[in-house]
Amino acid sequence: MSSTDRTNKMNMKPFLVLTQLLLLSLLASPLSAAEDQPIRRALIIGIDGVRRDALDQAKTPHLDRLRREGAFSAKTAIVASRPTKSDTVSGPGWSSILTGVWSDKHGVVDNKFAGSRYGDYPHFFARLKAHDRAARTVSLVSWKPIQERIVMAADVSEFLDLNGESEARRDEQMAKRAADVLAKTHPTAMFAYLHQVDAAGHRHGFHPSVSQYVEAIENADTCGGVMLDAIGKRPHAKREEWLIAVCTDHAVTQGAASVVVADIDPGRLLWARRFGAMAAIDTSQSPRALVAAVDEITRGRGVDVALEMSGATSAFEAALPRVRVGGCCCVVVGVVRPSRRASVDVDSVVRRMLTLRGVHNYAPRLLVAAVDFLAEHVEAFPFEQLVGGVYPLTHVDVAFRQSAANGDIRGVVKIES
Repeated sequence: MSSTDRTNKMNMKPFLVLTQLLLLSLLASPLSAAEDQPIRRALIIGIDGVRRDALDQAKTPHLDRLRREGAFSAKTAIVASRPTKSDTVSGPGWSSILTGVWSDKHGVVDNKFAGSRYGDYPHFFARLKAHDRAARTVSLVSWKPIQERIVMAADVSEFLDLNGESEARRDEQMAKRAADVLAKTHPTAMFAYLHQVDAAGHRHGFHPSVSQYVEAIENADTCGGVMLDAIGKRPHAKREEWLIAVCTDHAVTQGAASVVVADIDPGRLLWARRFGAMAAIDTSQSPRALVAAVDEITRGRGVDVALEMSGATSAFEAALPRVRVGGCCCVVVGVVRPSRRASVDVDSVVRRMLTLRGVHNYAPRLLVAAVDFLAEHVEAFPFEQLVGGVYPLTHVDVAFRQSAANGDIRGVVKIES
């Protein structure tokens, strides 16, 4: 039986396919027909904040081995295809991964954990214990809310603090502790969390061109290798069949550490979440909701870039004061129709050294860049779901009516040769 066949047979995907990035493999020594059935165990390694393109660039021999011998997907999602209110941050991300349900069931929509329903939708350890009371479970984490809020039914639950160490050193200590547990005990299921990648992304930038970010991914691979080596050295390794899963809770594209979207249309806010927005703010009642959200997320610092795409002068006036000090841009895309004049505090623009840039229409090279972006990320985002009906040119009037009636994001008019 191949590794892929065994992976499918194990039927442990429900809590794994919720991740944005999935590496799945079975490590097992071949068994003769005369030997007993293998003892099945699982190790889930959670690496916070990994981008697919940065992973591909990094030197990751251990993760590469899992990809070769098992299964890999970069098309899994952390936000449900049905309407939910969660943002792509760690609270709902790890809740979905560890409970196996979306935020509309477990109740966590942000890092405040208000409204959580873990009693109804518990950590998968609890599900395992209900099935097998003798199962032994281990959770090793360095993000405290996982231990304090999500973990339950763990025989061993440990939090590893920084204690003055670097994030890299803490992940290395985490791997060492996990290897020690694997060497001295017999966990049925074990979860080990690595944080350095996410910390490097927030500090230096989530992008494959950022050396610190790529190096953090490579260190995570090394840490994962320590755990895999520990499994291989177990005294009864030949009688064990291990499911190894590596996953991440969220990441970003184009180097943005956080993306905040504001709109008055709930449908568009849902799409923003599906495409990775950290927060999607409903401003239908008051633009102050955006102000409060940006101030909280950036700790009062403000955003680096504000993109106005709605065509509403009031949206531009709300966005501009939220741009941070220091040569940042507020790019106005949407205001192209005649409308009332915007009110701008010129003195504030000067004192805060802001750059204002208007964008109208586009050059051919930008169309090429857009197509290249689609090609590069076609498996990472649900672009195909943005396309509504497809109409022949003779029915272009129907296309416009349908778009207005059904709210299609993009209708397609096909010109036949």
